[in-house]
Amino acid sequence: MQQPPKSNPLDLSHYTEALRREVYDRVVGLVWTKEAPDDYVPGFTPDQAGLMIFYLYGRWFAVWSDLDSAGPGMVERRTELVLVQESEATRYGIILAEV
Repeated sequence: MQQPPKSNPLDLSHYTEALRREVYDRVVGLVWTKEAPDDYVPGFTPDQAGLMIFYLYGRWFAVWSDLDSAGPGMVERRTELVLVQESEATRYGIILAEV
């Protein structure tokens, strides 16, 4: 099996607007790009979901609304909040961890 190409690692230890935009693009690639036939890709765009990337207390976070979530659930159940962490071993150079 062919290994996916590795990306350039990010230094997530500080904030710049250029870095925020790069993190945004990598989160979009990670969540909204189908790379294998069985990969789940949301049925909505990052803009429709209100994807936001922010830096707080020395950490990077991503938040968006899960518009595929069915039912009358509360906002908290439809909101995805993840910690963005560096990972040299992945294609996008980041991983997303539950908060």
